[in-house]
Amino acid sequence: MNKFDLKTRNKISILTSFLSALDEEVVSDEGYLLINKKNVNNENDLRFVSNIVLKPWFLEYTPDNRDKVIHSISFIINGGRDLADAVFSDVNLIFDYEIEDKVLFLTRVKDLLDEYVRDNNYLN
Repeated sequence: MNKFDLKTRNKISILTSFLSALDEEVVSDEGYLLINKKNVNNENDLRFVSNIVLKPWFLEYTPDNRDKVIHSISFIINGGRDLADAVFSDVNLIFDYEIEDKVLFLTRVKDLLDEYVRDNNYLN
């Protein structure tokens, strides 16, 4: 990660912290049993995992921190595969399946987070 400038390292750090919700050291035993066999390359499985783990984690953030996560994901997506690889090199995800396309995975996660923000704003 040292090859990146400070802004980029900050974006990577924000996203790594957020994705740590899916790290094998963080997920509860109950959560592990629900999601570890899911193939997050499949959009429906990713939605399931996101609804179980990422959504509650994300909605606990302040609105400002939610924006930081979403902006960090956009930044990483726009940076391409090298930035996405840097993010995932710092997280030990619990899934049995490898993520085939990290940029696509992040794009889908961002879409889900945007949906959670819209739904949450609608409810408030």
